[in-house]
Amino acid sequence: MTLQIAQGRSVFSIVFALAVLGGILLFRSNGPEETIATPEGNEGLSGVSTVGLGQILPSGILEAPLSPALFPIRKWEVEEIEIEAKAAIAADETATRIYYQRNRLERLPFASLTKLMSAMVAVEQIPPETVVKVSKQAVATEGDKGGLIVGEELLRNDIVKILLIESSNDAAAALAQVVGVPLFVSRMNEKSRELGLAQTHFTNVTGLDGPNHYSTAEDLSKLAAASFRYSLIWEILGMKEAEVVSVDGKFRHHLVSTNELLGEVPEVIGGKTGYTGEAGGSMILVSKLDNQKVITVVLGATNRFQESRRLLDWLKRAYIWK
Repeated sequence: MTLQIAQGRSVFSIVFALAVLGGILLFRSNGPEETIATPEGNEGLSGVSTVGLGQILPSGILEAPLSPALFPIRKWEVEEIEIEAKAAIAADETATRIYYQRNRLERLPFASLTKLMSAMVAVEQIPPETVVKVSKQAVATEGDKGGLIVGEELLRNDIVKILLIESSNDAAAALAQVVGVPLFVSRMNEKSRELGLAQTHFTNVTGLDGPNHYSTAEDLSKLAAASFRYSLIWEILGMKEAEVVSVDGKFRHHLVSTNELLGEVPEVIGGKTGYTGEAGGSMILVSKLDNQKVITVVLGATNRFQESRRLLDWLKRAYIWK
C-alpha cells in the first residue's frame, strides 16, 4: 500500500514538472521573434518571406550558435527602404533568396546591362586566341565608344575588357561581327531561355533602346548569378583601370571603369552600369557582406550610383549577416 502511494506521488511529481516546463517554454516562445529571409515565395512587402515552422527564432533561444544557412536574418526594427528607381532587387549570389524588391517583375529597358550577356556569349562562342579586327561598321556603332580604331587588331580577352570596363558599343559590335551579328543576338536569346529568363529579350548586343529589348530586375539578378561561372568576366568587372594594347603594339588603350562605386565602397567587388534616355540609369552591383555575395539591381534610376549605394547600406543595417 505504501509502495503504491509512493509510486502515485512520483508519477504526479513528474507530470507536474512537465507541465511547469511546458508553461515556461510556451512563455518564452511568445517573446519577440526574428525572421530570416528565405527563397522566394510567401513574400512580405519587400519580397522577404515570413518563414514557416522551424525557421522562427524565439529571442530566448539564441544562446547556441546558429547554422550559417540561417543567415542573413532580417532585423525588423529597421524600416523598409524607399528606392526611387522604377525597379530594384537585392538577392543572394544564386538569385533565389530575395532580401528586397521593388517592381521586380516589371519589363523595362536595361541599356548596357545587356553587355553582361554579350560578354558571356562572346566568351562561349569566340576562342581566347582569336584576333578580332575592328571594322568601320563597328566603330560607327551608335552610342558609347571605346576609342577603337578601324583596322586595329585585338585579342578576344582584350576587346572583352573594353566592352565591360568602358561599356563600349563599338567593342560589342566588333565581337558580334566575329560570329555574325544576327547569329550572336540569336545566341543571346537562346542563352536567356536556357537560364530561365522568361521576361528578357534581346534585339541588339549593345543595349540601345528598342520596343522588344527588355528585361526585369529579377531576370537581371539571375543573369548576374549565372555570370559568376565566367571567371574572366568578374576578373574584368573588378578592374578600376586597365591597359590594352593591339596585337601589333601600335595602339594602346587606357581603360577606366564606368562603375564609380568600385574602389570607393569597400564591399563592392564589381558591377555593370547602363544608361540611355529611355532606360534611365541602371546598374548591376555585386558586393560582399561578411563573405556573402549579394547582387543588387536598379533600373530606371535618376542616380544609379546613389540608389545602389543606398540599397547596399540598407542591407547592411537591415540584416544580421553573421
